[in-house]
Amino acid sequence: MRSRLNCTRIEDSKFLNKTLKLIRLMQVDTDIENTNQSLTALGEQLEKSKAQYALFQGLVQFVVNLVDLFNEKAPEVERLEEEVMRIEAEKVQALSRITEDDVACELREATEAGDAAGAAPQRRRRRRRPLKLDGYQSSDTEDEAEVKKFADARQELLNQCGALFEDVQEEFKSIPHIKKIFEEWKTKYYDSYKQAYCALSIPSVFSPLVRRELLGWDPLGDVSFSAMDWYKTLIDFGVMKELDASDEDLNLIPLLVKSLVLPRARHAIAHCWDPLSSLQTAKARALLSELLDYVDASAPALKEIFSAALVAMHDAVEKRVHLQLPSGGRRNPGSGDVHLRQLWSSCKLLKNVLSWSDLVETSSLQHLSLDTLLNGRIVPFVRGACETHLLRPCDALCCCERVLEVVPRPWRESASEVPPALRQLADCVARLPPASTAHPHGAPRDRVIALLCSMSAHNLARQYASQA
Repeated sequence: MRSRLNCTRIEDSKFLNKTLKLIRLMQVDTDIENTNQSLTALGEQLEKSKAQYALFQGLVQFVVNLVDLFNEKAPEVERLEEEVMRIEAEKVQALSRITEDDVACELREATEAGDAAGAAPQRRRRRRRPLKLDGYQSSDTEDEAEVKKFADARQELLNQCGALFEDVQEEFKSIPHIKKIFEEWKTKYYDSYKQAYCALSIPSVFSPLVRRELLGWDPLGDVSFSAMDWYKTLIDFGVMKELDASDEDLNLIPLLVKSLVLPRARHAIAHCWDPLSSLQTAKARALLSELLDYVDASAPALKEIFSAALVAMHDAVEKRVHLQLPSGGRRNPGSGDVHLRQLWSSCKLLKNVLSWSDLVETSSLQHLSLDTLLNGRIVPFVRGACETHLLRPCDALCCCERVLEVVPRPWRESASEVPPALRQLADCVARLPPASTAHPHGAPRDRVIALLCSMSAHNLARQYASQA
């Protein structure tokens, strides 16, 4: 019995030892498998680290070369930008002098009488466009010789800029290539991209090349900055598959607009925009409307541009409105056309000034347009020109009708009385001699009455209708 029990114990011990060995072998296999997996993962991580290291090494070298390049080229690009803006301003000044000389010559001939007019010095005068059906005269014609001279000077500066980058490899002057490099970094290693605060330095990376492209841009031309290659390339810079509203790279375009486009726009409005040109005025408005999409209206830099616009319009009213009645009632044959042209030029300026009513502060614009230009210059001239028979009543009425058309509706609507700013205009219209068989060039009665009613001058309209 004891012998059998010992045998059983021995067998159990052998079974236990075999089981323990089997468990140990299984554990070793598991450890080997885990070790192999770790080695594989470490190998993969090593390859990724190698790729990341290679990318960062290449990126560091690229950025170093880029910085060296921009340190060398950027000052020259900025100098060329200043030269371009100087030429643009000188062109406008030269063309303005030619225009003002022509106007002064015309007025001198129109206001001088008899022999004095005949003795006026002969001078070249550029051809003026005839008045259109609405009375407005185009002021967008330019002296071709002057335009060509400044265009050639501007092109020479652009050629200098092109030559400046001739020795630069394409990868360092290509905005798409630079964009691709930084987007690869952001896409593959977003955490390191974010930790490096790249969003703060990216605008400085692209600024010199954007400034270089903007050298050929005319802020008052046919191409807006949003249609340029740099804009179309960078508008989606760094945009990930899942759009993150907090991604600071979304601020790249607004930052470039503020630092590069805004100064060019300010210079164009302050020194190149002609308020008498309807074409330039439309483009200036379009430019500032587009800037408002990227710059807050309360930003000091944008306020400076609107202030510059007001200053330019004020200067045009003070210096380029030539509404002068002949002294002593003397005038030359045909002088009425000259004064009529100046009248319509003033009305065109009023129209251009009032086109800013949705962008410029209301009280300042009302004072300039209605108080200073309309009531201070246009209405007194129309009244005096009609009294001295320099202007036909029918032409005066046409002018007054066009004036009222361009006054913003909220400024001229009134329930019961004439708005204060339009009282002088209403009184002037009510004094126009009505047309009759004896006076075929008088003002058509029905149009005068309609115009007075549109200004809520109902009493004046009734009085005019009752005239014999």
